[in-house]
Amino acid sequence: MEVKIFCQSSTKVKANHSIWNEEFQYEVHEGKIMGFSVFHDCALPPDDFVANCRLYFSDLNISTPQDVWIDLEPHGRLHVVIEIKGELVNEV
Repeated sequence: MEVKIFCQSSTKVKANHSIWNEEFQYEVHEGKIMGFSVFHDCALPPDDFVANCRLYFSDLNISTPQDVWIDLEPHGRLHVVIEIKGELVNEV
């Protein structure tokens, strides 16, 4: 599976319950999974991995924006609003 990193949010300093209110747009062709990764911003690279999660396009309702909480592994939750424009195409 090919993985593409298409956006990165800003960094919040010393915040455990951050709110970003950032918007990202990206054109996806033949995508099946959207992944999110959370890192701790370290003074010296590399940044420390905190958690990640996956969201399957097939689990989303494309007719309305989706306001979802996603469980992170190994712990935590991520709140996102996802709006898909276009259509999902099933494999034959």
